[in-house]
Amino acid sequence: MLTCVALLGFFLNTVLAYDYIGCFFRPGVLNGQEGVQQGIFSVSCPDYCATQGTIYTYEYDRWSGDVGIDQWCLCTDSPPDFQYIEDGWYNCEPSNSFQPGNVSVSAHLVPFTFTYCCESPGTNELGTRVSTVFQCFAECSSYQYASLVYKAGETQGYCSCFDLDDRWANQPRTTCHLGDWNIFQRAVQPSGFAKRQPRDRGGLDIKDRKDQVFCPLGMTACNLEEAEGYECLDTELDPESCGGCMHGQYGVVDSLEGTDCTALTGTTLYSVTCSSGRCVMTGCGDDYDLIDQSCMEAGK
Repeated sequence: MLTCVALLGFFLNTVLAYDYIGCFFRPGVLNGQEGVQQGIFSVSCPDYCATQGTIYTYEYDRWSGDVGIDQWCLCTDSPPDFQYIEDGWYNCEPSNSFQPGNVSVSAHLVPFTFTYCCESPGTNELGTRVSTVFQCFAECSSYQYASLVYKAGETQGYCSCFDLDDRWANQPRTTCHLGDWNIFQRAVQPSGFAKRQPRDRGGLDIKDRKDQVFCPLGMTACNLEEAEGYECLDTELDPESCGGCMHGQYGVVDSLEGTDCTALTGTTLYSVTCSSGRCVMTGCGDDYDLIDQSCMEAGK
């Protein structure tokens, strides 16, 4: 059970802002790559990688005495291999030796976000085997919570999906040891959960409707495909309406059309999501290779 409450609070404030995935052994998780040394007074690695347009941020640090912390950042679309995950996030504290420490990996996790780790509730249900967090999120696309469990030396994690948090709500929070549950909570409702609203009954024409507020802040009122009314979607995160409404924005003429990421050639249910209004591929189906964020037929 965690005793350093203040330290955990600091850690969670940091990783929640950057969507923490885990602490990984260096150099194995780097797979032959090296990060860019950012120096002591640099911007955060996730902020830096956001400007590079990559999915994942790999960060490793080294104490430099009283001066500060030297920082290295690797921005990549390659997911971390789970076999290198360390037993606890504290293993990524900056090294005070001549070599950098282990690698903290984060990403823009959508539509879920990391909340905390907790002791296993004692169930034998290890869940579905997955190789990336995004595969787990796709597996749990119609649930409110996703749980990932990592085992020492295994290249895949165990993903489980839940609608309620009652199974672990009273479990002690931890520093994310191997075998603990890494809990992710949905940040936005999927299309299937969205409340379908009837059209207004005030007889407003399109010009009048355009300025009306139909959805909560951050959501867009999208026309239904074959029915009157609209549904509220986050087109920045919804993989079925990524970047815009598939059938037009309610009350807006010539609105930006979105993309159904799940219908792109070569994708599978577990290999694509939507981030910042663009489709993000983490893999492809059989007979396809992932090349520059597109699924191309193998051998071509």
